Amino acid sequence: MVVDDIDTTVSATSPVVAREEAGNFYHAGRFADAEAICRRLLSANPSDADTLDLLSRITRASGNPVIAEAFARRAIKVQPDTAEFHRTLGKALRAQGKLDGAIASFERAIELDPTFIKAYVNLGAALRERGEPTRADACLRRALELTPDSAPAYLQLGLALEDQFQYVAAEECLERAVTLAPDDSAAQACLAGNRLNQGRVDEAIVGFREARALDPDCAETHSNILFVSHYLPSCDRETLYAEARAWDVRFAAPLSADFRPHTNPPDPNRRLRVGYVSGDFHRHPVGYFLEAVLHSHDKEQFEIFCYSAHRSADDLTKRLTQAADHARLLAGIDDKSVAEAIRRDGIDILVDLSGHTGWHRLLMFARRPAPVQVTWIGYFDTTGLSSIDYILLDHHVCPPGDERFFSERVVRLPDSYLCYAPQTTIDVGPLPSSMNGYVTFGCFNKLAKVNHEVRALWARILHEIPGARLCLKDVAFTEPAICQRWEAMFAELDVAPERLTLLGRTPYDEHQQAYRQIDVALDPFPFNGG
Repeated sequence: MVVDDIDTTVSATSPVVAREEAGNFYHAGRFADAEAICRRLLSANPSDADTLDLLSRITRASGNPVIAEAFARRAIKVQPDTAEFHRTLGKALRAQGKLDGAIASFERAIELDPTFIKAYVNLGAALRERGEPTRADACLRRALELTPDSAPAYLQLGLALEDQFQYVAAEECLERAVTLAPDDSAAQACLAGNRLNQGRVDEAIVGFREARALDPDCAETHSNILFVSHYLPSCDRETLYAEARAWDVRFAAPLSADFRPHTNPPDPNRRLRVGYVSGDFHRHPVGYFLEAVLHSHDKEQFEIFCYSAHRSADDLTKRLTQAADHARLLAGIDDKSVAEAIRRDGIDILVDLSGHTGWHRLLMFARRPAPVQVTWIGYFDTTGLSSIDYILLDHHVCPPGDERFFSERVVRLPDSYLCYAPQTTIDVGPLPSSMNGYVTFGCFNKLAKVNHEVRALWARILHEIPGARLCLKDVAFTEPAICQRWEAMFAELDVAPERLTLLGRTPYDEHQQAYRQIDVALDPFPFNGG
């Protein structure tokens, strides 16, 4: 059926049958056809609550959560005590990043139906996103009491446990989710991400590829594979460049249909509007690298906008937003709407700070909302996008001759493309070896960077220097089981456990002070520590 046939179908069948047909279109991803049937039904009966609820779900799925919210509220006004309608409203609110309202809606759905498993799962997900993993944990365990074989509940519980740095228990939940729903690409991808956090890169990339096979149209999974490939010693620049360009061809280039001429005034005397887009405006390397830059902008020449793609916020978030002229939250807003908002802001130079890392908005950049688009800081390799004009690097990251591996025009900054301002005033301590009587080597990088070739080289160093120790620090080492696994991997290289110091998660100041325990810092490869 095509849209032209819908009026005939609706008039020739009962509303129940027509709504069922619309539901079939909705589940098949034919949102325009489903919406057309529902709107025709509403023209005959504007108070049809079931159709209003379905239309809310359809418009949310097609990327219009604001409209979805309006339809959900209309359905609830007609039937205020229907639990499903409150869940639909919660999902529309969550899609907009309105987590307080979403949580209240899911809680109301559960109040109306205490056995509503889907509402418990939605509530757990929203609580986790609001930064309450402990409450989410309890909610999701209640869901599993009601339905012990719920794959979505196991998936969300696994993510809530990860948020509490319980990676081993999280992996068990995610494995259960995959077993119960082997065709769920999201579950496969989350399990792969869990193993990556434990430093099991080979398993992680296999998992991401399995997720891609289940859902070849998921741009995020393709980005994950591209990013994780940088951890592999066997991956070469030609392959990475080809993968990045393929990502552009498949996902970004088709959006060029949204290109429109920009209307920025060509006045050389006005302030230029510069926008920074990132999911890392918090205690993250990108945030640390950016802070001094924002404070150094000449406010008479530049008007600064920060667009945050993530809800996470802390003291660094506050300092970054205070250093900007304007701060916008993008979480819960689709790429097309974000692109239109940036156009309305009149941004002259839009800067991507993510590349193919988490929370990126590359498909928004693909719509070219600004006349000049740049990528910088968050990703040291090419995005592959034809719509990004420049990449800011230095001669270390991109030596002369390596320009051919970048789709963007390479602009080299002098000395370094990063600017780091220390956040603490910790004094340099005495050399640890002078007190210990042995040299301590150390690395505080993510475990995913410490691949088998790195481990083998570091073991060789320890063999060459009798009595030397190796200190590694990562949040995953908060878990004893992960420490034991890493001790076993080094034992296979003839490095005894007593020659290792494995440190877990600590507050930021304590993390900085932990550097006093090492004499010589080691950098991993091929993905170094920046």
